[in-house]
Amino acid sequence: MTQTALIVGASRGLGLGLADEYLRRGWRGLATVRDDAGEAALQALPSADRMTVHRADVASDQDIARLAAAVTEPLD
Repeated sequence: MTQTALIVGASRGLGLGLADEYLRRGWRGLATVRDDAGEAALQALPSADRMTVHRADVASDQDIARLAAAVTEPLD
């Protein structure tokens, strides 16, 4: 069974590094970004087809509620 991780702030720095490492280890990922540049950075990763990208700003209650409603699968 493929494991799934949720990575918040996955467009750069530590979040992007974690997304890359999880993908390299065969995981599936759900990632949050705030803009097009962040999404482009994720799409450039190897195996990016296993990463589902959600637009969300963690400072926005509305974005967090929308993300919570969209994530219906179990997370590991």
